[in-house]
Amino acid sequence: MSQERILEVRNLCKAFGGVKAIDRVSFDLFRGEIVGIIGPNGSGKTTLVNLLTGFVKKDSGSVFYKGEDITNLPAHKIADAGIARTFQVMRPYATLPAFKNLIPTLFSPRAKRTAHGRLGDRDAVAIDLLQDAGFERDAFVPYKLAGALPLGYLKRLELARALALRPDVILSDELFSGLSMAEIASMVPLVEKLQMRGVTLIMIEHRLKELFRVSNRVIVMNFGEKMAEGLPEEVMNDERVKQAYLGTGVSRVKRRNSSRRALKGENILDVKELTIFYENALAVNNVSLRCREGEIVGIFGSNSAGKSTLMYAISGIILDVKKKEAMRGGESIGLFGEIKFYQEEILHLDPNKRARKGIILCPERRCIFPESSVLENLMIGGHLANRSQKKKTLEYVFSLFPELAKLKKREGGFLSGGEQQMLAIGRALMAQPRLLLLDEPLLGLAPAIEERLAESIMEIRDQTGITVLISEQYAKPIYPIIDYGYVLENGSAVLEGTPEELINNPDVVEAYFGV
Repeated sequence: MSQERILEVRNLCKAFGGVKAIDRVSFDLFRGEIVGIIGPNGSGKTTLVNLLTGFVKKDSGSVFYKGEDITNLPAHKIADAGIARTFQVMRPYATLPAFKNLIPTLFSPRAKRTAHGRLGDRDAVAIDLLQDAGFERDAFVPYKLAGALPLGYLKRLELARALALRPDVILSDELFSGLSMAEIASMVPLVEKLQMRGVTLIMIEHRLKELFRVSNRVIVMNFGEKMAEGLPEEVMNDERVKQAYLGTGVSRVKRRNSSRRALKGENILDVKELTIFYENALAVNNVSLRCREGEIVGIFGSNSAGKSTLMYAISGIILDVKKKEAMRGGESIGLFGEIKFYQEEILHLDPNKRARKGIILCPERRCIFPESSVLENLMIGGHLANRSQKKKTLEYVFSLFPELAKLKKREGGFLSGGEQQMLAIGRALMAQPRLLLLDEPLLGLAPAIEERLAESIMEIRDQTGITVLISEQYAKPIYPIIDYGYVLENGSAVLEGTPEELINNPDVVEAYFGV
């Protein structure tokens, strides 16, 4: 690792209203090193990346890149200088093949300049970049529509788009978030290979084990300030860091002895032998499950196990996807089996009609309106409610998540990941659900925020009686709150049982509970 300072940050500050998002942050980045940035949600990590890349204007402070002052340069000038980034919430060109997503960047002045004007066949260059990012060269995946890619490939596509700029520095925002252990195991060597090529990286992560493996140095953020900086083992032995980032280390969510047989509520959701095909791929295979009134039911499995497809089927969103694919001559989608809501068959019922019946989906990756305020996002969610219901539910959401009340005028895109998830759940509650579908609500969150949201989900059930169906890759964070669980593998429900039955099953423990 070189001792050349490639990036110098001095007393950087940014406030949104009266809230200091970044407060006098300073650090140096040396050529060829990997610096990890960790901290609880809302600590200012993503805001720091936005400031460094010119996406948000700085209030004060300075940034020097290769000795040149880039403090007030716009984002496209900073990118042209050689600083690329990935995004926590990925927004690919969904209707274009994966490799075509790289073409706009390959037409950028920097990409042409660094190739000395000899890029050649840009399609071939894009395929090569995807291969560098972990796509199989001879497989169909690079040609698949980006909107149909699973999360693991979307992360690799996001990295490949950054690499297409031929940058000297990459700022990655939660590259490992939501990936399975196998996917992370293949991603870590990729990051190490980039460092060997001389690429300098700043990595925001909550997956500490993997981050510490590749990082030369770690910076800890809390409440917009740099709390600590040093070697991974040094910062994680700091008691202030343990308290701020990891919480107390003891879950405050108490496991309830709530056997399914003791519950007297009727079945409000019955899924029987549900099978879903995408073209020739079997996404959901003969799955059956039940939710009783007032239950919290968990669905667990790795990425591509079929969790989100199952949620789309229950909410009806898959019918919209099916229509859009048919209109543009895309993948054919087959849907078979039974889905009953309060004994009524709804397999082919339009999603808007299901929403009016009380089936509300809080989607994976939040899908908030980034340019609308917190309050506007919540009111959009309340379009099915009458005036009295809106007022009552809004008060409840603000009592459940007091942070949102303080930030109600802030645009959704400027919230932290944890705050955005609170907003997404609050928006779903505004729609007056009877069955609340939560698709990976803890994705990419710090452990302390995971615990906080798990408590909030239990409070929602206890205080409102709403039935909750929640999907997660890892069961450990929500194990204390569920009444029953199902494990999906390759689209099939391979195990089911009470939390006690699942946690004691050796096949589940290692694969899904992370213990």
